[in-house]
Amino acid sequence: MPIFIKTGYWEKQKQGFKGWLNLEDTFSSNFAQKQNITNDVTILTDASVIDLSSIKNTLTSSSASRIFTISYEGDDITLKVLLNTTGATYTFPVTSLCVSEGVPSGNNILSISGTSGDTFIIGIKKFDNTYYVVSKNFGQ
Repeated sequence: MPIFIKTGYWEKQKQGFKGWLNLEDTFSSNFAQKQNITNDVTILTDASVIDLSSIKNTLTSSSASRIFTISYEGDDITLKVLLNTTGATYTFPVTSLCVSEGVPSGNNILSISGTSGDTFIIGIKKFDNTYYVVSKNFGQ
């Protein structure tokens, strides 16, 4: 049975009233198709060039540099990195701007540093044709 909503009211009805939104139609077809909603995590293979093709990714790496390409079509990507070295330089598409620990690089290069075994969360947000890449070291 559809679920309809209108300003603070949730009701299960066979039919919605004027001005009510059918949540099943809206979220099951439109939103899910556009955002590809999933809780799955893609485990990335550590290679010189790595493609981000899903919304949630995890990478364990001891390499000093990596190049990331992005084939995921959504607006938000999360990358969790377990860094098994003290620092790394990641290159993102040329249309990217990167910030590491609040410090902007001014270009598409993201430099991260810490202690071997640290976990970094890298958030990638796409606006128009620009990727905004932000990293935070959460330690061990």
